[in-house]
Amino acid sequence: MSYQITQTFPHPLFNDLKKPCISIFFSTHRNPNESQKDIITFKNVLKELEKKLVDFSTRSEVKKIIQPLIDLQQDQPFWQNNHEGIAIYLNQDACIIYRLPVAFETQVHVHDNYYILPLIQYFQHRIMCDVLVLSKTDFSLMTYDTGYTSALELPEGVHTNIKDVLGDEKISAYLAHGSYGGAGGHAMYHGHKDINNEMDKDVDKYFRYVDAVVNKHISAQRQRPLILVALPEQQSIFRQLSDNQYLHEKGIEQSTQNIDEKRLLPLIKSIFVNDFRVKIMARIDQYHQAKGKNLATDHHHDIAKAARFNNIKTLFIENQRNIIGHLNLSATNEEDQPKKKKDILNALVLFGMQQGVEILSLNTADMPTKNGVAVIHRFKPKSQ
Repeated sequence: MSYQITQTFPHPLFNDLKKPCISIFFSTHRNPNESQKDIITFKNVLKELEKKLVDFSTRSEVKKIIQPLIDLQQDQPFWQNNHEGIAIYLNQDACIIYRLPVAFETQVHVHDNYYILPLIQYFQHRIMCDVLVLSKTDFSLMTYDTGYTSALELPEGVHTNIKDVLGDEKISAYLAHGSYGGAGGHAMYHGHKDINNEMDKDVDKYFRYVDAVVNKHISAQRQRPLILVALPEQQSIFRQLSDNQYLHEKGIEQSTQNIDEKRLLPLIKSIFVNDFRVKIMARIDQYHQAKGKNLATDHHHDIAKAARFNNIKTLFIENQRNIIGHLNLSATNEEDQPKKKKDILNALVLFGMQQGVEILSLNTADMPTKNGVAVIHRFKPKSQ
């Protein structure tokens, strides 16, 4: 069994509950020169894990389970390419690794399910989009992933400059504006209106070409929101003619000359943060309206019952909150179930992901209740 580096969330492994279910979190360093510190941290994690596995497996079984982690420890290239944190999930048959721009407190969990609460907040707020930087003469593309950008390459032979698309001679003539020397040495413009009309037509042609290229080679394949960076006039023209269903309604209006990516990052983030904020406020309002109609609750017992009967539409959980207690998510009689304590929020999230529930991890101030968890039902529960 080898390990797999992934960004898929939720991952199919979360439904594979072969015991023991192991969840590991620890911080790492981006600087390759500090990789040795990360390896030392990981060695200590392995020691802690081996101690905890004694209660679940024999020594030979423990060695088999942790073999992918031993292989990982010896994989020098892996430790040269880290971000701020790593999350690892494994059982007897599989091992997956998330390399993330999030620092984690070192944690080692060995239970009968996976501990995924530390990842919920990150993936809920993860922003993945493509960015089109467009002017009247050229364009470029980049991808954005939660605070980091990288260039997007187009297939060889795909042009990005208007001269290459429409012809160098024609564009050069337009840029000259048909000027000639007049009295006093001032430039005079012959047929200025006609020239401008022709230029407008060719910018229109060029923008249609850009839209078709981006749609075909980027958006149709990646299916991510597309943020347009352009001056207001170009924003308006491009949006009127674009057929790209992934083009975000909000763009960044600024010159594309000498564009500063560091200044661009917070502008991209703000678009999605505002969108998410609007969504959260709408869901909280829905919760309060639904509660008055017996279509929402924040009582743990009622939430567990709703989960058992697939009656949760939206699940609110409080970020960085742990609620330890008894939770029966089986459709059988509660009294027949063993009273085993578990992290209620983690269990509800895992169960909710299987049922296709909308899960929102909120800060304390945003939660619609002080109970740490609340739900909106799919349908009105039957009377007790």
